[in-house]
This record gives sequence, structure tokens and C-alpha cells, in this order.
Amino acid sequence: MKMNNRRPACGHHHLIVRRRATSSAIILITIASIAIGVVGASFASSEDIQPLNGPWQAVIKVKSVSGCSAEMRREIKSEAKDEVLYSKLLTFPEPLDLNKLNKAWDVNIDWTRNSPNRWSGHMVEKELTLYGKITTVTTVDTRIVSDRVIDQQSVMTISFPPRLARKFGTTDPCVINAEITHRLR
Repeated sequence: MKMNNRRPACGHHHLIVRRRATSSAIILITIASIAIGVVGASFASSEDIQPLNGPWQAVIKVKSVSGCSAEMRREIKSEAKDEVLYSKLLTFPEPLDLNKLNKAWDVNIDWTRNSPNRWSGHMVEKELTLYGKITTVTTVDTRIVSDRVIDQQSVMTISFPPRLARKFGTTDPCVINAEITHRLR
């Protein structure tokens, strides 16, 4: 019996082997890239700064007030000039949980960790009055600056029922932009 050492007539066998090798290489590179991304993401929390436990104080500075009557704007700005929100001992669990600030402020903010040392919070409060419902929506962007300083940008939007808005002399919601600084003392 004589063996035929010829290549396939059109060379497709080699192309198929090369395509499989190329496809396998692409799949391996893709898997390796995904694995690197997953491993890198799992270490992201090690970049988080852990605030120190101890006596903390938060001070709010109102930056702007809009949509309210002129009288309300003046009152809000004068009352909230470097106002101390709290001054107390805080213990931050590891890993950091900003819900610990909820207890200090007596609020119920839903916190989301966006990236290392960056959080966002959202809270909706509704108060029923004789004139209707007042709705306050608060958003807070938080940056952990160091183990001794936490900075926040807050936007509070207060919507009044129509009868109460007319009584206050406004038609728009009242929007308050503020900076809050938490410091270890």
C-alpha cells in the first residue's frame, strides 16, 4: 500500500487548524482580560480610606438658595451659616459604611458606593400639613478626603403644595445647595 503525502487539494485543512488556533488564542486573551479586570476590581476596596473613630463634627455652609421667596432665602442663608449639624463620638465599621452617618444626623439616606472614597446618597421626606404635602428630596455626593475629613455636596429640593406655595409667595420648589464638612476634632 502506497501512502499519499500530498496536501489537501485546496489547503483548507491548514486554514481550519489556523482558524481554530486563532479563535482559541482570542478566547484565551479575552478570558485573561476578564480575569484581570475581576481581580483588579476585587482589590478596589483596598483603596478606600477608613475614617478614624473618635470625636467628629459636621458643619454645613449654604452656598445658594433658589426658587423660594426672597424672605425664605434670607432666612435660610442666615440660619444655616456655618451651622453645626452634629458633634459626637463616631465609630466607623470596617469596611466603611456611611449609614453610620445616618444615626449621627437622625436621617435615613440610601447610600451607594460609586468608586473608592466616593459615595452618593438619596433621601425623600414627606410631611403632611393642613395645606397639603411638602416633599423634600435630598441628594448628597460624598468624598472621603482623608481619615480625618469627609466632604459633601448636598442639594435639597423642597416642593410645596400650591396653597402653601402661594402663602409663601413662591411657585417654584425651593432648592438649597450646601457644602458639608465632617472633621475629626
